[in-house]
Amino acid sequence: LLVRLRYEGNRVTVENRESNPATRQALKDIRIELKEQAATSLVEADDLIYSEVLQLEQREAIDPQTAAAIAKFYLKDFYGLEELTIADVLWDNDGQRRGEILNLEDLLFPGLSLDRAAKALEKQARWGQHLCPWDISHAPLRRRLREALGLDQLLLKLRSGWNYTRYDLAPYAAQARAIAPAIKVALHLTITSTMSDVQIVHQLLAQMGIKIQQLRWSRSVEGHEGEKLRVYGLDIHHWRTLWQVLERRHLRRQQLLQEHQDDSANLGSPTEFEFKHLVGDPTQELAEVPLDWFTPEAISDTKAIWKTLQDTMTANHPVSPAQLGIPEPFLRYIGLVA
Repeated sequence: LLVRLRYEGNRVTVENRESNPATRQALKDIRIELKEQAATSLVEADDLIYSEVLQLEQREAIDPQTAAAIAKFYLKDFYGLEELTIADVLWDNDGQRRGEILNLEDLLFPGLSLDRAAKALEKQARWGQHLCPWDISHAPLRRRLREALGLDQLLLKLRSGWNYTRYDLAPYAAQARAIAPAIKVALHLTITSTMSDVQIVHQLLAQMGIKIQQLRWSRSVEGHEGEKLRVYGLDIHHWRTLWQVLERRHLRRQQLLQEHQDDSANLGSPTEFEFKHLVGDPTQELAEVPLDWFTPEAISDTKAIWKTLQDTMTANHPVSPAQLGIPEPFLRYIGLVA
């Protein structure tokens, strides 16, 4: 830059200025205030219904008030909220949180990513447009990549109350480094040689909105006695907030599915694709399992019950999951049945 400026005939003097904490804090306060003002404007925008949003989106030009009203509709629709607050808008962080939640949903309910991708292609086909590689959603690819990294099993352990140190993350980080080029393309995360195992794994988890906190220091970690290590665990408060959003969205999907099935029964077979049973992806059935089964307490109780049954039942008197009232897809998800 200096060479360019001087080449253009400018006189440039380089001055070294120390940072001013007061100015930095003032700028930070201004940014916070601007975000709160934008959130307030969004909350105070008009409430629209879906048909009104469709009509407004057909306009060639949309004024700021209308744009805010449309944004408010999609924000409330995504989170399943009846009323929108300033805290809800700030927590969304300009849509970043929604993207993280979609990534998490794709990992927890594998069929959703394929469903969304197929519906997007179907919509494109109905418009009579040709399909190009960039028209295809990368959500299924990202989910498969996260599964290859073992993040689904890692999340299951975290939800069960697992605490860990940097040594426990070594296998996950090693796998991530082995497929770093694919991660850079699909997950938009560049893994450098200076990144620690903890940094790599925590950034991969953060892409799904999962927050990790340092719980304590310890010198009594098995196999590393005497070494002062950080012990990490799932941020329970943040996870509960995410879980409430997932639960509301899950219940709404079930309601829409039931309505679609009722309409199909009354009107005959629909002309659109159906994705109730996706070939090669049996875990789609998880979308129909109530979310209460996926709590750490339910997972722990199910494993204990299953272990007791395995120790007591004989080949002549087998017990099926249906007799116990346990969803079989859930048993497959936690690795108790094939």
